Amino acid sequence: MSNKGEAVEAKLRGDQGFAEEFYNERFRQLYMDSWPIIKCARVASLLQDLPLPINGRVLDFGCGTGVFTAVLKNVLHDCEVNGTDISNKALEIARSKQPECFFYSMADCKHLVGQFDFIFSHHVLEHVSDLPKTAEMLFSLLKPSGVMFHILPCADPGSLEHSICLLRKDGFLGAKETRFFFDEEGHLRRLSTQGLADLWARTNLVLERAYYANHLYGGLKFLTENGLPFILDLARPNACVNNSAAKRLGQLRIVLVLLWAIRQPCTVVNNKMKFGIHSFRDCVLFGIGLLAWPASRLGNLLLQRLVNREWQKKSQKRGGSEMYIFFGRGGGLHK
Repeated sequence: MSNKGEAVEAKLRGDQGFAEEFYNERFRQLYMDSWPIIKCARVASLLQDLPLPINGRVLDFGCGTGVFTAVLKNVLHDCEVNGTDISNKALEIARSKQPECFFYSMADCKHLVGQFDFIFSHHVLEHVSDLPKTAEMLFSLLKPSGVMFHILPCADPGSLEHSICLLRKDGFLGAKETRFFFDEEGHLRRLSTQGLADLWARTNLVLERAYYANHLYGGLKFLTENGLPFILDLARPNACVNNSAAKRLGQLRIVLVLLWAIRQPCTVVNNKMKFGIHSFRDCVLFGIGLLAWPASRLGNLLLQRLVNREWQKKSQKRGGSEMYIFFGRGGGLHK
């Protein structure tokens, strides 16, 4: 991690005001403003299968701009759905998008002890400054029969991404709370399944269900969305643990570059259609992208099909780089 990255991490952990402005600025730049339809559908499907209350109060903890607040409302339509976030900017956007839901600041949320039947979070716990304190607060917000469902990056071994980290000297960052070397700025940790379960080990919450994504094909999809500079840097010789690791990463880099090249025309065309064409360079890139679009789209569809099949066959097998963990009360409130 760079000195700048270390400085940002230290401030995020210890300076509440800095953290609030850090995320306000991110949300001004449309941070996490949308998620793929396939991802939202996956979360909705899991919510429908979980033993959740048919009515009551639901909290989307770290709701951001309300993308998954909307998913919660669509699935749990008879529940009162609430959202909270550290960023006032995110809450402003969420309120405008989901007027039928209720949003309030993290400070206000702390006063709602024992009022929620279900707490949900999506890629939030890796960001919070004090995880044990946050875990204690979340438990306090639940009713005696309340349950939780958390989705976040996974540090369990077995995924393509974890295997890559093993081959690099800087693959794992952080002494107490592990992160992968490519985790985005703002991620303060990457928990294992057991590490997450340990947070509520002294309560009556029970880890009832666990699902995992991105074992191999999901990892390939994610890595090729990180950009060409990242892919080219992957097998930098002085970053590898030894010559054998450099060779293996070099071979993987070739695969990733080819896959990135196949996928890139679709990315270019989609971005230009979303954000517009503002220069001659944009026009040229859009034209080239259109020419290669049919083959690129076919490649993307095939990759997504492999990702979907991987989820269907391996979602309950540890080894993915993303986990979906449900905490119940040894039975829970069933639909």
